[in-house]
Amino acid sequence: VRYPSSRFVDEGIRAGSASSTMGIRLHGIFEKAKDADDLRAAIRRMMLDCLIDENEAITLQLNVDNALREPKICEWFSGEWDDVRIETAIASRDDKSRRPDRVMIKGDRAVVVDYKFGEHKSADYNRQVKRYMTLLKDMGCYNHIEGYVWYIMRGEVEEVCTS
Repeated sequence: VRYPSSRFVDEGIRAGSASSTMGIRLHGIFEKAKDADDLRAAIRRMMLDCLIDENEAITLQLNVDNALREPKICEWFSGEWDDVRIETAIASRDDKSRRPDRVMIKGDRAVVVDYKFGEHKSADYNRQVKRYMTLLKDMGCYNHIEGYVWYIMRGEVEEVCTS
């Protein structure tokens, strides 16, 4: 499995480091998961495909279980959303598409989340999520739009305000 390494370099993670490897693994788990069962299945699938060994699977599962203890994250993977879009492009007026990591929709509420795997925070990440939120607002379908940057390795969720 190969992922663009530039994503992790941009987040201050040295290529080939343990943090880079963990980030790539976690991204692989979260990138297709609509709910908590999908997260567990992704870990099992990685182990069955010999991408990780049993010890790595246990470590990843512990990381996922710890993340799901956070009420906000637990809600994101609750399976109660009308629609979950994972890395789906949102068209913008400048003919460029934006690709948030996760957008969840329920009625007129939309929640956008961007995953970050590095240890450092950046105002650029908040601006990126604000752009996603603005694009969703411009669609005119959602009255309640929330945005978050999830610093996975730090175990932190930062809410992004549009004002």
